[in-house]
Amino acid sequence: MDSKTVHTRLRQAGVADDFYRIEGVHEPQAPATELYTLRYRADHWEVIFTERGQESILARYTAETQAAQCLYQKLTDPLS
Repeated sequence: MDSKTVHTRLRQAGVADDFYRIEGVHEPQAPATELYTLRYRADHWEVIFTERGQESILARYTAETQAAQCLYQKLTDPLS
């Protein structure tokens, strides 16, 4: 799964667009005060949780597929 595919799968799963951001693929029109972000930095992918403007990096991956899967799980599995 890559960035574009995870966006499609999140929509199919019924996840509201405002709860996540995927750089270069999906920018929410009215972001929630708490949201997840998938982004690429230099040589790795990051999954980030932002709450009230404070970013917390939840995970870093060298592979886009792993980062996309992590984002998907965070947004669809309440126990992840």
